[in-house]
Parts: sequence; C-alpha cells; structure tokens
Amino acid sequence: MIWLLARSYESEIKVRIKAEELLNKKNEELGTLNEALQESEGKYRSFIEQMEEGYYEVDLAGSYTFVNNAQCDIHGYSKDELIGMNYRQYQDGANAKIMYELFNGIYRTGEPIASSDVEIIGKDGTKRFLEVSVSLKRDAKGEPIGFRGIARNVTDQKKAEDEKRKLEDRLQRAEKMEILGRMAGGVAHDLNNILGVLSGYSELLLMQIPQGHKSKDYAERIMKSTEKGSAIIQDLLTLTRRGVTVSDVINLNDIVSAFFKTPVFEKIKDDHPLVTFRTECDKSLLNIKGSLVHLEKTLMNLVLNAAEAISGEGEVTVRTESCYLDKPVKGYDV
Repeated sequence: MIWLLARSYESEIKVRIKAEELLNKKNEELGTLNEALQESEGKYRSFIEQMEEGYYEVDLAGSYTFVNNAQCDIHGYSKDELIGMNYRQYQDGANAKIMYELFNGIYRTGEPIASSDVEIIGKDGTKRFLEVSVSLKRDAKGEPIGFRGIARNVTDQKKAEDEKRKLEDRLQRAEKMEILGRMAGGVAHDLNNILGVLSGYSELLLMQIPQGHKSKDYAERIMKSTEKGSAIIQDLLTLTRRGVTVSDVINLNDIVSAFFKTPVFEKIKDDHPLVTFRTECDKSLLNIKGSLVHLEKTLMNLVLNAAEAISGEGEVTVRTESCYLDKPVKGYDV
C-alpha cells in the first residue's frame, strides 16, 4: 500500500514538473509575443506621429481619444487640449449637424467614408477646411466603440479654388460687359451720325433766319439739344471705352453761372420750394482743363443731392475758389 502511494506521488510530481515546464515555456512565448506586440505598436505609433496627414480616434460621442501631431497642428491645439474635446466645440451648429450625420451614418451601416469635406474653427478663430476619411472602430468582440480616420488640411486649396471661381465669374461678367459695350458703341455711333445731320441743318437755319425772328429761338434750342445729345453719346462712348473724353480750358464760374439759368435748375427749385440757392464765385478763379459736359453733370448732381438732403427750409451754396496743391492728388489730373 505504501509502495503504491509512493509511486502515485512520484507520478504526480513528474506531471507537475512537466506542467510547470510547459507553463514556463508558454510564458516565455507570451513574453516574446508581448515584446513583439509592443514593438509593433511602437512602430505603429511612430508611423502615425510622423504622418503629414492628421490621424484621429474618437469615441461614439465624437470626443477625441487619440490624435497625432499633425491633427493637433490642423486644429491649433495641443494634445492635452484636444483629447476629450467634442466636435461640437470646434464646429458651428450647421457643421456640427453635418458631422453628426456623418458619424451616425457610419455607425448604422458600418460602411467607411473614403472622403468628405468638413469645416472646423481653429483655436485662433479662423475657418479651416478639411478632407476626412472615417471608419468604425470596434473592440475585440466586434462591438462599435468609436471612430477613426485621416484628416487633410485643404484650406489653402479651398481658398485657391474659391479665388479661381471668383476670377472666372469676373471674367464672364467682363466678357458680357464687353459685348454690351460693343453693342452700345455701335448704337452710339449711329445716333451720332443722326445728330450730326440735325446739327448741320440747325446751323444752316441759324444762318438763314434773321435776328429777332421767333424761329431763331427754336433753331437755337434745336442746336443746343443736339449738342446735349452729342454729349450724352460721348458719355456712352466713354463708358464703353470707345470714345475719347474731350478736355478744354474751362472756368468753373462760367459753368455755375450757366447752370443757374438752365431749365434743369428751375425744376430743382420747383421741386424744393423751401430751399434757397445762391452762389459765391471767386472772381479771380483760375481756369482748369476738363470735360465741360462731365463738369456740368457733376454740378447738377451736387446741387440736386444737396437739395434732397435738406428736410424743410435750408440753403444750398455753390462756392468756387482756387486751391493750391503742393503735391499730386491720387485719382486727379493736375
């Protein structure tokens, strides 16, 4: 009986020894695997940190659980600031809603998104445009635990595309304006030819009608109207850059005096009966060089705007004086 117990005890010891040897071997293998796993994870992390693109991992609520250096650069935050930050904290309401729908769609379908445009607000408050890829992150049991993806900062590219689009729009508008300008220029030249005939016949009538005759006044009015029409056509040609603005030696006092005798001024007075109009012209005013038509229209607009700016009684004074300029004024010919 004792002999059997000894044999059984000896056999059990051998089994335990073998089990311990096997366990030690498995532990060594497990240690080797852990070292390999740690080395692999280290290489993986090192690779992620060296990526030019941003890499991120978020939980199911959309809060950062891991980011690489590039992702920090994209946001402008440090890692400590970014970890735990929810997407609603760096997006406005409209873009946060888009981000929610993006995450929700991936969670429901399990299908990754290869590329999607996202707009965020950086730490400095500037808008930044990203191109992101997103996929579902699962645990060992296959249960969803969050999302991971790659992000590229395409802000400069987006701005360049927007600028290109604006330039294309401006070019299209310029081309349309050029076409309209050509059409307007053609019409203006045709009208100019017609007015030329009217002006010529008006001059003949003025030469033939004796002084003091009633028709003389009619002919003079026709002549002045054709001159005004020619001036309008000159403006149209100037606008379409097909005409050359005529510059003459002019005294502004003459323009002011003539304007206050025109029907246009009389109409302004009638429309603003409570406004008094007067002039203060410098008798020693120097002459200038400019376009008579444009200066007349400028004066008319100034007087009209001044009158319309007055509510109730008031006074509009047109004053002329010589001004000494010791240096060129930008936007003016001196």
